[in-house]
Amino acid sequence: MEKNKGITLITLIMTVIILLIIAGLSINYGINTYKSSKVMKFETYMKILQKKVDIMIEEGIDYTTVGTALTNGQKDRLQAIMPTIDTSEPQLRYFSSDNIEEVFDVPEVYDEIVINFANRDVISLNGVEKNGVMHYVEYTLH
Repeated sequence: MEKNKGITLITLIMTVIILLIIAGLSINYGINTYKSSKVMKFETYMKILQKKVDIMIEEGIDYTTVGTALTNGQKDRLQAIMPTIDTSEPQLRYFSSDNIEEVFDVPEVYDEIVINFANRDVISLNGVEKNGVMHYVEYTLH
């Protein structure tokens, strides 16, 4: 009787299957981690912007000197996000990513923000998805 040395086909197949299972779990975990980090980043910079807006209002800064007035396209996007908001209010100001870093000193925010200086609302025009639902303001994430 001859002794066969080496890997059997069944052992090889089982090893490949185990490696595929481990790879699938790793990819799934990585995707979930990425999604939750996006939500955490959104929540963090929205809280920071909210605090900075509160400080600006308490210091009496004229809101017309920061940001820009909303264009019709931005008003339409905002109306689609928050149908109850009156987009004709003059206290609504638009901030691009560059404006956010310049005015609020918050770097690496790649978002478009509308701030309602009448009631201190900070609204993202891009939003973030959490559990299959889009969120445009920080307080809806909880």
